[in-house]
Amino acid sequence: LNNTLKSIGKIGTTALKGVAVGVTAVVSGFTAIVAQSVKARGEMEQLAGGVEKIFNEMDTSKIMKDASEAYKNMNLSAKDYLNMINTVGATFAQTMGDEKGYETAKKGLQAIADYASGTGADINTLNDKFKMISRSTTSYLSIADQFAGILPQTTDDFLKQAQASGYLSGKYKKLTEVPVAEYQEAISLMLEKGVSDMNLLGNTTAESTQTMTGSIAMLKASWENFLSGSGDLGQVVESARYSIS
Repeated sequence: LNNTLKSIGKIGTTALKGVAVGVTAVVSGFTAIVAQSVKARGEMEQLAGGVEKIFNEMDTSKIMKDASEAYKNMNLSAKDYLNMINTVGATFAQTMGDEKGYETAKKGLQAIADYASGTGADINTLNDKFKMISRSTTSYLSIADQFAGILPQTTDDFLKQAQASGYLSGKYKKLTEVPVAEYQEAISLMLEKGVSDMNLLGNTTAESTQTMTGSIAMLKASWENFLSGSGDLGQVVESARYSIS
């Protein structure tokens, strides 16, 4: 009995040391997650404030809803979505009004996301180029090569193809004659058409549930949503299910 009690004592001491190490690891991990979450939440609030300022004439709850769902149809966290839509949407909203400006910018961003998921291109770089090419008609030539395969490489070809598709009026003889708002809408529509012609429209959503790369990207975005408070743990679980299936 004496020997048995001594053995139990030794086992108990060893086990407790293990528990102590485990608890320390859990606490450290939890502390790190809390710190990340606080930072993410602060960034999210700042971006949401930007949405309110840029699109102050429309119901911004629609934008926030789109942001919370971007993890599955664009592989973007809500933060990344708002950051991208704010940078591009500000210009669009100024020229064509908040609601139409937002929808037009969103259409272009979706096309870019599908193109990026299908080709491996960097969506952040493409969004920067999208912002630059849509500023004015004079910026087209210097940026068009960044969208090779989905946009015509010359202003003349862009004008002809946009007119043939019904995106621009046939009255314009040169791209520089096109009003900025009409040009911006044509850019988004031509991006969508170019991606569709490559059979990549909707590719992000398809890859999110059918490929390892896409499902992992969705999982990453859903986790970032959970940290920022723009998504719940259910989204993370749902995304993880696709990653391991």
